[in-house]
Amino acid sequence: MKTMKILVGVAAIGMVMASIPVTTVNAASASKYITNAKNNSYVKTVAKAEIGWYNKVNGKKKKLYVPKGTVLKLDGTFKKNGKVSAQFDFDALSYKLGNGKIKTDKNGNSIGDWYSVPLKKSKYKLVKKPTPITALELDLGKYNTYKDIYDSMYVTSDNYLEYYNSKSSKLSQSSKITKVKQSGNKTYLYFKKAPKNLNTKKMKKNQYRLTVKNLKKTTKTKDLDRDDHKTSVGWTKWAKYSVGGKAYFHITKSTAD
Repeated sequence: MKTMKILVGVAAIGMVMASIPVTTVNAASASKYITNAKNNSYVKTVAKAEIGWYNKVNGKKKKLYVPKGTVLKLDGTFKKNGKVSAQFDFDALSYKLGNGKIKTDKNGNSIGDWYSVPLKKSKYKLVKKPTPITALELDLGKYNTYKDIYDSMYVTSDNYLEYYNSKSSKLSQSSKITKVKQSGNKTYLYFKKAPKNLNTKKMKKNQYRLTVKNLKKTTKTKDLDRDDHKTSVGWTKWAKYSVGGKAYFHITKSTAD
């Protein structure tokens, strides 16, 4: 708050100084929208809120909502005439709150569509990224130019660890993360119940810890044609991680066709 000093002249008495407090309000703070939101940033719902998808049920649009306290990743923001709207990244959200709620027909096609949601302060607030590995796909093993599908794990924006099986490419388990600690390049994920197939450490009754370590090493692999195994078709950069002592990786950039 700024204070402006104003001199008031009074002829008979002399000069009297009065201090009048003036509150400066900028347009951003006065707006009912989150005007400083950017793509790939995160918001937390402060009330039950829309997530930008509707299912079509019996010809009617049925919007999807998430409960208060849900963290969402912004996939795109749009500003027009002082209003701000956004679309959210469904892949960053847990399956049970996001993709799992999308209705599909017998051929697997979605029955519904995206729409932009007004990004109002009454529904959302900006927050920091929950963890350094939130919304990062970590694949088991090392990158292989001839392989497309790996066992993979994913920490969602609403703090679930989801594991996908390479044989089916489908979600095989989902475990609620109860607490997160960060120490240097290590992320510690805590669970009430230990996730399967991951080397967790039992800390005490009803508490298990999984250590995810960013090894701070990046490898660039030349991708080869899968027929002649000689012709270069681009390259892929991948960062090395350790999850419960096992090797994992994350693709950071790829030019392969």
